[in-house]
Amino acid sequence: MPLVIDTKKERKDTFGKLVGVTPSKAGFGYRQMTNLLDPQKVTEPLLAKLDDDDDREGLAFVAAALVRGQGKTEGLHRRTVRTGRIEQIELFGDKTVLDRVGNVARIRSDEAAEAGRRLRRALFMLIQGGPDEVRFDDESAGRKAEPWVRRFDGLVDRVFFDAALWAEAANDDGDHRLVWRERLRALADTVFLEAAETAPRTEMRRIRAIARGRAMLDGEMAKWLREVA
Repeated sequence: MPLVIDTKKERKDTFGKLVGVTPSKAGFGYRQMTNLLDPQKVTEPLLAKLDDDDDREGLAFVAAALVRGQGKTEGLHRRTVRTGRIEQIELFGDKTVLDRVGNVARIRSDEAAEAGRRLRRALFMLIQGGPDEVRFDDESAGRKAEPWVRRFDGLVDRVFFDAALWAEAANDDGDHRLVWRERLRALADTVFLEAAETAPRTEMRRIRAIARGRAMLDGEMAKWLREVA
């Protein structure tokens, strides 16, 4: 049975401003799904409220939208996310399942964005050939780094709604923040190594670019992991 998230639902914030989530042609990636689970942006619809007769083992979040474009449609998009640990999450009383899952998803999404930012810095070092000082205002390097950042984002999307997310929402014991950041670091490593295959072809410059880029990525990630270790 689906817990339906209606993307047409909107609400007003404390200042009377209308807020909500607008679907785009990009579909329902993990960032968009995180927005849909955010109670500050989307009002929980009736079909998303658990009923006593619902089978807790067979639930899923379903998001669907027909996106409008300029004089044409941008496609019908749909995503289904299987749930888990519903019984444990329900024990928190005043917090609904969507509240708790939405909070965990928001934190995960923010940390994925931070990991992507650190990866992007290392990619600039790689693309520029391992200079003594990286130029982060280099538009050409930014264009070259962007496909790799999107590649990282795609890998994150595949693992975002894993069993660990439901365990964290259910407040199971475990270093969930550290485990998630370690997983993001591993994904960033994978993307960096793929990008290194396209590093400058002059052998000495290639070695320098990869070594310095990898050192920057390792240093940035190690410092980040220590924040939650």
